[in-house]
Amino acid sequence: MTGASFGHELSPEYLAEDKGYVLVTISALFIVVDCIVVTLRIYAQRLNRMPIGLDDILIPCAWLVHIGLCILGIVMVHEAGVGRHLAFVMQTNPKDIVSWVKSIYSLEWLYLPSVAVPKVSILLLYLRLFTGRVERITTHVLIYIVIANWIAYLLASSFQCLPFEYQWNKTIKGGKCFNIPMFYKTVSAPNIATDLVILLLPIRMIVDLKVSTPRKIGLSVIFLSGSVGIIASCFRMAAFFQTEAFVDNTYASVKLVGWSIIEPGMYLVAACSLKFRPVFVALAKVLRIRNVYGSDPYNRFQGTSSHRGVQLKDMPHDHSGSSKINLGLEDVSSTTDIFVSNSNSHCV
Repeated sequence: MTGASFGHELSPEYLAEDKGYVLVTISALFIVVDCIVVTLRIYAQRLNRMPIGLDDILIPCAWLVHIGLCILGIVMVHEAGVGRHLAFVMQTNPKDIVSWVKSIYSLEWLYLPSVAVPKVSILLLYLRLFTGRVERITTHVLIYIVIANWIAYLLASSFQCLPFEYQWNKTIKGGKCFNIPMFYKTVSAPNIATDLVILLLPIRMIVDLKVSTPRKIGLSVIFLSGSVGIIASCFRMAAFFQTEAFVDNTYASVKLVGWSIIEPGMYLVAACSLKFRPVFVALAKVLRIRNVYGSDPYNRFQGTSSHRGVQLKDMPHDHSGSSKINLGLEDVSSTTDIFVSNSNSHCV
């Protein structure tokens, strides 16, 4: 860790600068957002009366880990000098630097599962939807890659310095660390790569659907929401390349830790939003308005119908699936058919 230069007198304004409130705001905001989106997903699950799958079980786990990450962000401001310039921390309470190093290590243990768990949840949901052999094999491979990436970076983080205590105690003789700045710069790269594949996965299925273009667009938007984390991953990676993380590190941590909270938060929002549609349909029914997919939710529930179901045939069914999953436009089941209907069939 490289300290700031203290060879010249620093202005009182510089030493008084404090951006800690930014990290506290980000952390508090995502605590609220996390609770809202997870609650909406659970409510949507009850509306649909769908069987609980492994993807659903992982959501509370992702929520718990990310809430812990947000709390850590707040603690870092109050206990590790984050938000203040390093010069101020060294003058007022040098021991906060040790707290900073330890909190960064704790952040790594929370950040990695906060990213991996909601992504695995999304992919497990895709396994319940996809019937094509290529898509299912690719999804399985992606799950293994996400988990392997989580374990690999966690091990690298744990052994970035030898002995372990050398991370915060540089007086230990013979201690050494690998290139830690580059380690942090590359963490988001695998996330971006897997996100791109997740983004492309549903394309063939959507193109093959024999439905109207507006419905295909609507379904594309739903699947696209499962990849919104890629935006935050790109911004986080850019932030680490643009910021010297270990020069004036306590001040720089506001931006870097902030993006480390935002990125997994977006993954959790994405994992939950894939199942929000029943909530929107129920709301549209109450308001008696047409939903964004161009169908009348009131008629859908009351039983008027003007369209016949459309079947997508010739899809393999040599896999075990769950009962029906409703993303919003189609009733997708583990059988060989996908029905698109405005009939009086119930939401599933």
